Amino acid sequence: MKLLASDFDNTLYFNETPAFHPEDLAAIRRFQAAGNLFGICTGRNLTAITDATAGLIDFDFFILNNGSVILDRDQKVCYQQDVPTELAVKVMHHFDHLASFAMVDHGIYQYHFDQAWPGTGVHLIEDLREIHESGVHNFSFHLDSVEETRRITNEINQLDLPITAFQNVIDIDVVAQGNSKGHALKFVQKQYQIAAADLACIGDSYNDLPMLTASDQSFTFNSSPASVRQAATYTVASLAQAVSELLRQQTSRAVGQ
Repeated sequence: MKLLASDFDNTLYFNETPAFHPEDLAAIRRFQAAGNLFGICTGRNLTAITDATAGLIDFDFFILNNGSVILDRDQKVCYQQDVPTELAVKVMHHFDHLASFAMVDHGIYQYHFDQAWPGTGVHLIEDLREIHESGVHNFSFHLDSVEETRRITNEINQLDLPITAFQNVIDIDVVAQGNSKGHALKFVQKQYQIAAADLACIGDSYNDLPMLTASDQSFTFNSSPASVRQAATYTVASLAQAVSELLRQQTSRAVGQ
């Protein structure tokens, strides 16, 4: 049995019509029909994923909020580690000139936005003290350029606080120290007792680097940044092509037995 974890934005989901490529959806179904596990590994929260994929994909696991939350196929929590809200607010105030949002459970607090994103559980706030929960899964900043995003990411990681920041093009996601897509992927591998050779992932951006290096078989796209391509085992044109390679390996192994 193989396990494939996929990033969401610009890997499985695209800001175009159709948002999901039909060949990718067909490949996922073939992969699961062959007895394999397919799940999501994303910076998004659960509601954002389930709203977008309803009726299209039946995930076997969910790695959410850049590894801060892991759910099984029934959406039961297997792992969760939050940033204390007091610490998150302190860091967001430090970078108060940047637009920010914090994810809590299935909801999102948006701060310094003129209009709330569409969707359930989104709260537009004017004061970070309106976040009443004791912890947040992650908090984020949206910037104007890749260079500025890299600089602020490095600055956050040098604050000597129990948090880690990950760059995702021009967004920064901040999670509790120790959390990452790579850590979460290893957790899922152990949970489902997957051999290292059968663990695979696909992603396209800088925040995918921890999972690309944690997997024996990692895929990215020909159009991904150079450092992401260098970290991956394979470069492909699509998620469907990655699935085809994994199924080819599985067939070759079965024939050789």
